[in-house]
Amino acid sequence: MAFALRDSIEAAKAAGAVLSSTKICGGGAKVTLWRSYIIANVTGLTVERVESEQGPALGVTMLARWVVRLFRRVDSAAKAVVRVTDKTLPDAEILSQYEKNTINSDSCIPRLKRAVLRIAGLQESCGRFFFGINSDFFKKVGLSEK
Repeated sequence: MAFALRDSIEAAKAAGAVLSSTKICGGGAKVTLWRSYIIANVTGLTVERVESEQGPALGVTMLARWVVRLFRRVDSAAKAVVRVTDKTLPDAEILSQYEKNTINSDSCIPRLKRAVLRIAGLQESCGRFFFGINSDFFKKVGLSEK
């Protein structure tokens, strides 16, 4: 999960976003190991834990305040609503170890897709044999390139 988050952050940076921190809430935010040693060190970002544990409700609150024009900008609403309780900085030494030992996801994803499609082909064959499922089903659920 942390590396998937890192991939998303890298994609955002490649698109021009400038990121130095991220916010975290909910159950995972309570766990120091997750917040401090994993998320901060895998992503290289400062992790800010927010007071509210209800991320979706907080997001809706910010957007609602913006929609009814209590705030001119969404980021202004966020600054008014979100309260940071503490921050965790990444450890440069640990971050460098993660970076040194990270597999390049660009080379993994095509191989993973081929493997999933092979498995789906087996499922399709078994589905037809055992359950009478036709190949249209597998196309609809995205497990067939045919």
